[in-house]
Amino acid sequence: MAEQAREPASPTSKVNRRRFLLGASLGLGAAAAVFGPLKGLLWGGNNPVPMASNDLPGEDSIFHPRRDANLEAYERRTRGL
Repeated sequence: MAEQAREPASPTSKVNRRRFLLGASLGLGAAAAVFGPLKGLLWGGNNPVPMASNDLPGEDSIFHPRRDANLEAYERRTRGL
């Protein structure tokens, strides 16, 4: 089988890795700039889900803050403002 001689591709006709990555990053940046502001219009924006009051731990929970001297001093200071 005769081997065919390959001609080196010129840099202008071949998309090399650097050029591809540059184009891809610019394309993604443009898409983010265009569709970023539209995200709120299409998917309802930034509407936080309201938290029910019963989601918080009760007085007998181990996660409820204890009543100590620091908390009482803080409450006295903030009530006075």
